[in-house]
Amino acid sequence: MSDLKIPSELYQSMLDELKVAYQEHGDLLRDDMIEAVFKAIEENGYSIVPVDGLESENEKLKNILRKAFPEKSGHFFICGEAGEKDSMGLPEKIMVCPAYGLDGFASYKKDRDYDAPGW
Repeated sequence: MSDLKIPSELYQSMLDELKVAYQEHGDLLRDDMIEAVFKAIEENGYSIVPVDGLESENEKLKNILRKAFPEKSGHFFICGEAGEKDSMGLPEKIMVCPAYGLDGFASYKKDRDYDAPGW
């Protein structure tokens, strides 16, 4: 089932319109008929999902794409590793290129082993 994503304002507007229609035509539009409309939408392979916070989700996806395609975005990226790897597979050093197409890189050295917070 795919989601029919609509802004929460539109979702609320749809519900409000159905309520108004119900008030004006109470005999014709009962609660079970309103539920039937939403059920029909779901039976056709959709679910109505209000999409609050769409902007923040969009920013997350943009950031992922910037990092996934540095040649297009100009974003920095890890271009190499050096030294021994620890038990977690992390190298002693990493090389970071500030932008795709540049000849140089910055070298960063690990200052301590991996350590998880003890919650």
